[in-house]
Amino acid sequence: LVKNPCSVVIRLEISVPEGDSYTVESHIRNVLEICFLNPVVLIYIYQFVCFADIPGLTTFQSEIIYWLLMIVLIPLGTYITFEKRRNYLSVIVNVLLPLELYIALTTFSYIPAVYHIVLPFACGLSWLYFAMIIRQKIKQSRYAKEIIRNRIKHALLGARTIIVVCLLCISIPVCVKSVLGQGLVSSNVETKVETESDQWTLSNNIEVVALLHEDNWKTLSLQEKLDVLGVCKNIEMNYLGITQEIELIAEDLEEGTLGSYKSSDNTIAIDIEHLKNDEPELVLTSLTHECKHVYDMACVDLFNSIDDDAKKLRLFKNIAKFDEEFSNYIDGDEDELGYYFQMVEVSARQYSEQAVEEYFEAINKYLENPGDYKTEG
Repeated sequence: LVKNPCSVVIRLEISVPEGDSYTVESHIRNVLEICFLNPVVLIYIYQFVCFADIPGLTTFQSEIIYWLLMIVLIPLGTYITFEKRRNYLSVIVNVLLPLELYIALTTFSYIPAVYHIVLPFACGLSWLYFAMIIRQKIKQSRYAKEIIRNRIKHALLGARTIIVVCLLCISIPVCVKSVLGQGLVSSNVETKVETESDQWTLSNNIEVVALLHEDNWKTLSLQEKLDVLGVCKNIEMNYLGITQEIELIAEDLEEGTLGSYKSSDNTIAIDIEHLKNDEPELVLTSLTHECKHVYDMACVDLFNSIDDDAKKLRLFKNIAKFDEEFSNYIDGDEDELGYYFQMVEVSARQYSEQAVEEYFEAINKYLENPGDYKTEG
């Protein structure tokens, strides 16, 4: 009894009918599953699969806030609901509430219009539910205070559940997009580029490209900025002769990473904070840098599809080196200097510097005299 005092408490407080299949062990297992196992699994799945930094904060600072929300709100919700609402719905709501609050902290500044629709709707529905519960007639007046107190608690918990369910309309798509690598924001510009057409030339899209000028750029929303980059991406694909559809997204990339290209799903990703806060020249540099990687990988694919004799042509000298480096790519987190001096990175930096210079020469020329530029174009 001294070595296992918990067993004494359980035997005193729980009555198990003789012959009933419900045992003390199963009760303990159910309590642990409801109060501990399921929340921990859900919390860790989100952290390792969908976790994103809060805008303006580092990963470490974001993780502190994330775990503070979990440590404070989950036990508090469990304490409030454990006595009379010890069920799976309460457990799910107790876990989802801090998760959704954290997701809101990471995404509100990027998709405010969505929250401006969902939150008023959720609050209005919660208020209706609250009023419906409170306004019910009290039949036993001598217990009025206790009944009102219980109703308020019941109404508040119900309203909390309604808000959590409504916020799932935002949280689920955000998490699904994160898992699928689709990014929080996607460009609305079409991805198919006809390289033999003049549709995606710099001169024919100069009015949109001119939005990269600092005076215009700072007035654009996040979606509008990404759409301008989507046009620039298509101009680059047309210039480089890339016919495959390349998607452009904005997402929360690893700290220190401004852009990336995933050949597995033909997606260029721009860091969402980089897109939101940095100067247009820097953002365009990141985009054109990744566009060069798209071209280099296409060249490598071609190189690997030809016979060995053709590979010896001087035309493919640099491509052979690119193939070797892509196969043994050095990440900047592992070796900063090794990453910086890879030929694929040197080539991409040189290309992006020249491309950005040409873009802004065209932009300045157009803004000085739009009519003349269009005539010349």
